[in-house]
Amino acid sequence: MCLNGFEDLAAKRVAIAPTGSGQNSSFWFVAGHYGLTPDRLTALPMSEDAANFAMIMGQVDAVFRVRAPGNPSIRELVSDHPMRLVPIRQSEALSLKQAAITPGTIPLGSYIGSPPLPLRDLPTAVLERILVARADLSADLVYAMTRMLFERHSELIVRNNLAGFIGALDGGSSRISTPVHAGAQRYYDREKPGFWQQNTRLLASLLYVVAILSTAGLALRSRLMRRHKVRIGEYTGQLMAIAEQARRADSPQVYYDLKDRLVRMLEQVVQDLDNDRFTQDEFEHFSFTWRAVDTLVRDRLTLAGLSPAARLSRRSEGDVING
Repeated sequence: MCLNGFEDLAAKRVAIAPTGSGQNSSFWFVAGHYGLTPDRLTALPMSEDAANFAMIMGQVDAVFRVRAPGNPSIRELVSDHPMRLVPIRQSEALSLKQAAITPGTIPLGSYIGSPPLPLRDLPTAVLERILVARADLSADLVYAMTRMLFERHSELIVRNNLAGFIGALDGGSSRISTPVHAGAQRYYDREKPGFWQQNTRLLASLLYVVAILSTAGLALRSRLMRRHKVRIGEYTGQLMAIAEQARRADSPQVYYDLKDRLVRMLEQVVQDLDNDRFTQDEFEHFSFTWRAVDTLVRDRLTLAGLSPAARLSRRSEGDVING
């Protein structure tokens, strides 16, 4: 008898977990995907020890387990007896039916190193498992527990290697729809920037606007005092108009057009300076305003291309379904 895949269990005797258990449900879920109904195979619910004994004695053809790679009970079973691991393919298709299932791999040599068992990486299906708490449980308590899980991670791994699979559940990006408890979310968000840090660019833009208005006022005053400042005042007025358009616009193309206008204006001002149409001091006043408006347009263009920050996410890796 040679089993090359889960579908080959048809007409075979399979030891599965007792009825009502999660492993039992997992078996029939996978079997259903391959069209293996109860009348197409002989499924024998029994305990793990009984299943191992039945497999060793040849009373069953296969044993189904939901365990992590390298599980000691599976290693003991396959190490001392001529048995092989069977891949579970089509895990992507399984995940379409059950969001908690994702594609996974049983690595080469997970159970025996020499000769390796399995002989190559085997495809399988990974079942995510999550730690849940009542919604009304104290947020402080859940925060403390979440903090312990992550900040004492290395100590937990010493006690159980499976602790290495512990990861944060991001309610916004995880395939599992269970909402994140407020206490756990508070721990995940502990290093996120505050309001002022998140709005630094906006505040900088407002400061630029204030600087522009102040410079414009000085330019208007100079225009009244000295007639030859009329031209520089006109440029300042154009800069104010560009700044106002930048504050009101919400299209990247508008910002690119404003940038082109600023470049053409600067070229014209340089020509006017060469032709002695205004002084070096007046040019420096203009260049200060021009740089402020240019910075404002650049920042607005940058903000227009940003998307809201996504939560940190790690997909929790869970147990592996071994067939």
